[in-house]
Amino acid sequence: MLNNAQLDEIKSLLTKANENTNLFNALDPLEQSNTKFQKKLSNAIASYATNIKAEDVLVLHDDTAFGSAKDGFIITHDAIYYRALMEDPGSIKFLDSIEITNEESKTFFVGGTKIKMDLLNETVITIAHVLKKIVEFNCVPTGNELISKTLTDVAEWIKNVNHEDKMEVYNPFIKVVKEFESHNDLNKILIELINSTEYIKDYELPDAQKQMDKVYQLIKVDGVQSFDNLIRMADSLATYGFKQQSRNYYKAAEGKITSVAQAISLAQSLDMTYDDKNWSKNVYLKAQKLSTSYNDFYDVGLSSGGTFDDFASENLLMAYEKICQSIDDVDKSLLVSIADSLLDYGQDKVNVQKIVRDYLDNYASDFKDYKNIFSVASGDDYLNDLSLSQEIFSKAKALCKTYADY
Repeated sequence: MLNNAQLDEIKSLLTKANENTNLFNALDPLEQSNTKFQKKLSNAIASYATNIKAEDVLVLHDDTAFGSAKDGFIITHDAIYYRALMEDPGSIKFLDSIEITNEESKTFFVGGTKIKMDLLNETVITIAHVLKKIVEFNCVPTGNELISKTLTDVAEWIKNVNHEDKMEVYNPFIKVVKEFESHNDLNKILIELINSTEYIKDYELPDAQKQMDKVYQLIKVDGVQSFDNLIRMADSLATYGFKQQSRNYYKAAEGKITSVAQAISLAQSLDMTYDDKNWSKNVYLKAQKLSTSYNDFYDVGLSSGGTFDDFASENLLMAYEKICQSIDDVDKSLLVSIADSLLDYGQDKVNVQKIVRDYLDNYASDFKDYKNIFSVASGDDYLNDLSLSQEIFSKAKALCKTYADY
């Protein structure tokens, strides 16, 4: 199928044939909405191009006297279908070596086959140009064809290289190549392709890595569909030095964010792999806006800590507030983690003491609970609160039942 830019070029060529009222540009929106044209198109397909769909048609010529279009020709993305008056239908696929000429008036030759229609000479010239352009476009390999060829070349190179561990690289890589050849769907093999590239990098096969760099350059952003694949592709590109190209994938991923988890994933990549703190913080803010539960705020706080400590503490306190407001059973171990993390990120001892007190009074109920909170209250690097530590120790001791507990 021709792409949009190629179709625009075809449309531009067809404007030169407007003087022929029996030649119809099927790419023109006005024609697409014209019921008379749609009737002609249906008649033409039924008469001599039964194996195509209406959306495949680029050009229609009606060569009938009364406008039924049952004689004439149709040009598609890869072929011309035709039927002259009182003759059998015919079709010609556009191949690399096809020759298109217009040596006679009202006649053009496609691959040596003469197609004689009632066309103005200038229209014949335009149609010849259109056909030549379509052949030219079809001779250019698609992105997936280029990727497939390059992957095959890399596989052959790895197979023949003198490397003691080559089969550990070759086997997973050739699996990806065969999968791609079978389905021609980049999205199905992208993660495995990235993993295979990492194998090539790890085993120090620089010539193969250069070829894989070419593959990465061929993969287009709009060819990668899922959020997870966009992130993995972006991270891989950034890791291998294609930072500018990786930015496009990160931006595309940002446009697909629908959950807190996705926003966190992108923010972490932007921080640790792409090394753009400002962008990372903006995405963390999106994660915060998407948050509704204490688990959401907890995840945002925990993941942003270490880089954005004040922001992390803010979200951890929001998580604590949500826990306090909850009427359902909560994961009380999160309270211990929140207290622990608040000390790590901001030494917020006032709020930590408040959380520990709340935990002891309202959530702790067994030996394990008191054991979990004891280190937060007693450690030199934490609250270092002797009175609180003794209280916890006493409550835990009262619950000891086994030698291991004591």
